[in-house]
Order: sequence, then structure tokens, then C-alpha cells
Amino acid sequence: MPSTPKPKRPKTDRELSDLIFEYANLGLPRTDFLQEISRLLIHFFDCDAVELWLEEAGTQARCETTRRPKRSFRYRLIRGVRKKRGKVISGSQSDSRLGAFCRDVLLGKIGPGDPSFPRKDVFWIFDSPHPPYASLAVTPLRVGRKRIALLILKSRHKGYFAGKEMAPCGRVAQNLGMALVNQRVQAALQERIKELTCLYQIARVMERPQNPLD
Repeated sequence: MPSTPKPKRPKTDRELSDLIFEYANLGLPRTDFLQEISRLLIHFFDCDAVELWLEEAGTQARCETTRRPKRSFRYRLIRGVRKKRGKVISGSQSDSRLGAFCRDVLLGKIGPGDPSFPRKDVFWIFDSPHPPYASLAVTPLRVGRKRIALLILKSRHKGYFAGKEMAPCGRVAQNLGMALVNQRVQAALQERIKELTCLYQIARVMERPQNPLD
């Protein structure tokens, strides 16, 4: 398994973006990569939890990293997904109002000019009715014009993101979208190399002359 870089604490959005791309080029398994970058994000954004929604192998995956009240990483695949406008989304009607909002952001139903939701830089900012988190910041991750994933920042303090400078976070979010696509390609390439190496070794064994019978 590829070794990960030594732990760093980036001080600027440029340093964080560079480190995310460094991880993306290591060929790490997908969940390992998501766990590592989530750890970086949660410290840089100085929030209590970070959640990512993204398409994985034709279904929707959600991963959440928390540091308060305790450290944890959870990765899960969502059942009942369906395709809509070329995106994989949850088909569940039991999702919360927040879940419905996030789906609409990912689908592009809610745009930057929508006056119904307060916005700061590239994030939508609002208070959460669902404890333990009192403040949320949501933004889609893009590659070109395509929304490929969703980033949700969470804080236990009401109004936390409304009073926070979000421009550096927005620049990181833009680079994160490209890194997610790049890492998926790198991980797939590593798996293909393993498959070809295995097939080559099998072919070499098959080519060996059989030992004559005594």
C-alpha cells in the first residue's frame, strides 16, 4: 500500500490544496483517501464535522468525519439511489429537509442567485435544527460546470460560519472537486496495474515447460 505523507498542518488554502493533490496522486484506496482529506479539511476549516456526498461506482456514497464530541470516520453507500440529470441521487422520501436541500444543490435546482437561502462566498450558510450541530455550510464541488459532489461543514456553535471568513474555504472546495476526479483515476489505474501484473505472472507460469515424469 502506498505510504501517506507525514502529517502536516497547512496554514493557507494554497498549502492545503497542494497537500490534497499530493494525496490524490498516491494511488490510495478510495476510503483511505477520503479519510485523509477529511482529516485535513476538518482541521483547516476548524469545524466539528465534515461530510461529503459523492458518486461511487453508480451509487451515492456519504462519508462523515467528526472530531467533537469524539473522533470518528464513517463511510456508507446509500440504498435506493437513482439517476437524475446524469447524477446519482438518493431516492429516499424519508430524507430530512436538509437532505432534500442538499439533493437540490447537487442537482443544480438551487443556484448562486437564489434569494431563498443566505450565501457567503461559494457556501450556503444556515442554522441547523438537528442537534448536535447548530450551524452548517454547504457547497457543491465542481469540475467545469458539472457538480460532482457535495461538501457539508458542520459546527456545534450557532452562527459559526456566518461570522467566519469563507473565501479560503471556497478556494479549497474548488480544488477538491478536481482532486476527487484525479484520485479516482489514479486508484483505478493502480488496480488495473495489479490485475495486469497478476495476469503476466500467471502467463509466465503457464509457459514453463512441464517437468518430465520419472
